Amino acid sequence: MQILCTEILSQTQRDKVLNNFRNRSLQLLVATDVAARGIDIDDITHVIHFNLPDEIEYYTHRSGRTARAGKTGVSLALITSRETYRLAQIEKKIKASFEE
Repeated sequence: MQILCTEILSQTQRDKVLNNFRNRSLQLLVATDVAARGIDIDDITHVIHFNLPDEIEYYTHRSGRTARAGKTGVSLALITSRETYRLAQIEKKIKASFEE
């Protein structure tokens, strides 16, 4: 499996990586909040949050990439015990509960 991080690439390289991800040549894409905002790819099945974003809207925006056009997906969040309060805030905002 090849893994590339779009944040350390030039724009031309990023475009190439995103095209490879779209056509399934790449199976996994790692992106920061800044890079993730510009990603528009259909059929993303999983989003893994390495940490929770400062803004709840960023969480819903990231996770929403798995639920486009009536499709479903999985959003996972890796958190520490210090982030549980933020998790509760997100649950309240999205009106859904997380499974541990």
